[in-house]
Amino acid sequence: MFPFVIHVIPVPRDAQLGPRLLPMFYAPLLAALLGRSRSVMTLALAAPWLNWALTSHPAPLGAAVMMVELLAFVLVFRLLMAEIGAPGIAILVLINWLVLRYHPPGPEGGGPVSA
Repeated sequence: MFPFVIHVIPVPRDAQLGPRLLPMFYAPLLAALLGRSRSVMTLALAAPWLNWALTSHPAPLGAAVMMVELLAFVLVFRLLMAEIGAPGIAILVLINWLVLRYHPPGPEGGGPVSA
C-alpha cells in the first residue's frame, strides 16, 4: 500500500514524492530478502501497472520502464544474495569505481598522489 499512499499525500506544488522515496522498490526488496521468488516476480511485473491503474502514476511508458527496472533490481539482488560475500564485493567495486571516476589520482583530480 505504501507506493499507492505516496501518490495521494498532498505535497507542495510540483514536488513528487515517488521519484524521491522510490516506494515501488520496497515490497520487492522485502520479498527478495525473505526468499519469496514468485512473490518478487509478481510484484515486479504487476506493481507498476496496478499503481498506474489506481493512481494514474506513473504514465504507461514510465510503468513499462519501472517494470523492467524492478525485474533487473530483484534479479541482481537475488544473484548477489546467492553468494555470501558478493554484495559486499559489489558495493566495494562500485565505491572504488566512483572514487576513481570523480576523484582520480593526482593533483587535477584531488585524489592521493602516487609516490
